[in-house]
Amino acid sequence: MKNRIFLILFSLLLLCPTLMAQRRRGTTTKRQPTPVVSVDSLLRNYDFTGAEKQLNETIQKKRRAKHSTLKEEEQLDIARKGQRMMSAVERVVVFDSLILPRQRVLETLPLSAESGKVLSSAALGVSENTDATGFLSEMGDQIIYANTNIQGILQLYGGSIIGGELESPQSLTGLDAEGSVNYNYPFMMADGTTLFYAKQGSECLGGYDIYMTRYDSEERRFLIPENIGMPFNSPANDYLYCVDESLNIGCFVSDRNCQGDSVCIFYFIPNQSRRVYIAEEVGNDALRQLAQLSNIRLTWSEESQVRAALARLQQGRQTQNNVSDSEFSFDVADNRTIRNVNQLNNPQAQVSARQWVASKANLKRLEKDLENKRIQWSKAMTAEKQRLAEEILQQEMQKETLQKQIITLENQVRRQELGL
Repeated sequence: MKNRIFLILFSLLLLCPTLMAQRRRGTTTKRQPTPVVSVDSLLRNYDFTGAEKQLNETIQKKRRAKHSTLKEEEQLDIARKGQRMMSAVERVVVFDSLILPRQRVLETLPLSAESGKVLSSAALGVSENTDATGFLSEMGDQIIYANTNIQGILQLYGGSIIGGELESPQSLTGLDAEGSVNYNYPFMMADGTTLFYAKQGSECLGGYDIYMTRYDSEERRFLIPENIGMPFNSPANDYLYCVDESLNIGCFVSDRNCQGDSVCIFYFIPNQSRRVYIAEEVGNDALRQLAQLSNIRLTWSEESQVRAALARLQQGRQTQNNVSDSEFSFDVADNRTIRNVNQLNNPQAQVSARQWVASKANLKRLEKDLENKRIQWSKAMTAEKQRLAEEILQQEMQKETLQKQIITLENQVRRQELGL
């Protein structure tokens, strides 16, 4: 009897660990699956590495199931381009930003007269496409603009304005133009050589990307354009890159993180030479924020530099596309005097009036420069007198041309405003 009891107790002792293990397994909480972040969200947050990994896995699964992978392959291309751009994010101070309706962008650009004008192509009288824009030089004698070709695609054209009329516009040569994508938003720097514009296409990170090229006067064509990269370009639409060299401020437009028809204008201090962030120095998380411009304060290095830029921006906003009463007074007819360009009813007359104002300002600067050169000539040695004499003669010819242009433009404004 004692032996039987001993055997029963011994068996129970052997079964206890097994029962306890089964009980523990039965009460263990199941692990919740890790939530899957969408590819679109990864791309918006500049996690291009994570997006590429997830897309490769999805593509493999779809191929095994013999499903289309076209969408995933397009996203994979964006992720890979994003990774390449992240390795060269420009170190630029973005000192302010402004969210506003897209249709108000052109009237908000803080460009001084010396930087030229950015207007809609319709206002310039060269296109009926309301989304197309153009650039008019400071002198009002050169224009680069977007217009639809016979296929209905926006392309860039350029030409000279003589006597207020556009002479023989030509398609810009040298831009690796894809006939099926839009080119728009041109801006020419004061050097008359460096051109910025935006285009769509397979090479772009987002809808519109900003590109830069330079004109080769010997070959008479533009050089191969370059995508200017981040933080200017993003997976969204980025365009209308402009620089006011006299104010030393630049701006560009983006619809990243914007709702509906709103866009954001970012204002930055142009670099004399391109500098980039080093990922190992700033860290990957900070680099993503710098590329996204999610917090522009991260781009600031000196508060005094930012305050000075904000002051220059305010100065530009006060003078943008307007002429004060003391600077502008135009007699149309029948005792009607215009005190502001925008008071003209005819859009073509407004364009001609701006050219007239620019030409008068240029004439004033030229006359002042001529006066200084004559003073220098009177005090110069013989060799220096010869050089100054040649410059004075050349400027006298420019002065005569400007005077004729001013008279022509003045008559043209009246004809256009009065419908003659």
